[in-house]
Amino acid sequence: MMLTIQVDMVCSIVGPVNFTDPAYYESTNPEYQAIYQLFGNPAVEFLESVSPFHRATASSPPTQLFYGGMDPLVPSSQGNDMAARLSELGVTHQFQFYPEEGHGWEGPNQVDTITKISTYIETYIEVE
Repeated sequence: MMLTIQVDMVCSIVGPVNFTDPAYYESTNPEYQAIYQLFGNPAVEFLESVSPFHRATASSPPTQLFYGGMDPLVPSSQGNDMAARLSELGVTHQFQFYPEEGHGWEGPNQVDTITKISTYIETYIEVE
């Protein structure tokens, strides 16, 4: 039995989307290196299979992306590359980049994020 789920929209807040990004496998971060030693460096086929960047298609749902420019865990290339990929595919999306934020934020940028998510949900989620 195969379960099919209809996804109306996607929201990613500092989510890694491309594990084949050189910012990961060329990093000296010991946590990244431990993962790549486990799966190979780089284990391209496996990494592509778990990367939304490589799995996105023209029929992907509307997507909202939020990234911080000072994030020590998720390189800003992740958001920039995913936004470019979605544009290439013609997928409706929004990309919000907060240059001075890290891996999450508070204050005005948090309010901005919540407001944008609420609007996106109201736009793309069908309430039955």
